[in-house]
Amino acid sequence: AKFSPTTFEAYQELMAGMEFQLEKPDVALEHYRRAAELDPDSFFARLKMSHSLHALGRMEESQAILDELDAQRHQFNSFDRLCLDCVQLKRQHRYEEAVPLLREIVALDPLNPRITIGLVQSLTWNNRPREAVAVAERLGELDKQGLLHVFPLCQALHLLGEHERELEVVRDALTR
Repeated sequence: AKFSPTTFEAYQELMAGMEFQLEKPDVALEHYRRAAELDPDSFFARLKMSHSLHALGRMEESQAILDELDAQRHQFNSFDRLCLDCVQLKRQHRYEEAVPLLREIVALDPLNPRITIGLVQSLTWNNRPREAVAVAERLGELDKQGLLHVFPLCQALHLLGEHERELEVVRDALTR
């Protein structure tokens, strides 16, 4: 896939948005909007805007962005198109269909913990907790700076009945 870099200023806004993504999606949304204004061609900024709107319960606005991206899909590289298709499937609760796309995305970007955790989540939602744990464990030290992988990993461990291990994961995350 061919990747076109964004501007440094837009990248800074994207990173600022990602800092607030889970706890304050409204703040993240404003950073993503600024990133999209600074770089109108940024697929990622608009996709993140859609995620924030979705987290805020503004489903129609979120879907409108996805529809706009889909209409422009010919302008995006294959990686971005895969991500868009995957998000669309997950939003439609078609998790089983999203798994092969997520595997492909992870293969293209194996060092990205956020993408890998999306696969862990989908595997768990498809009642494949053992496979989800195996994928999460491959993250290893890649995601030690954040708590992103804790929830889906704990969910999978819980489904497996591995409650002591689930507790260890949470304690380790809280210690960090």
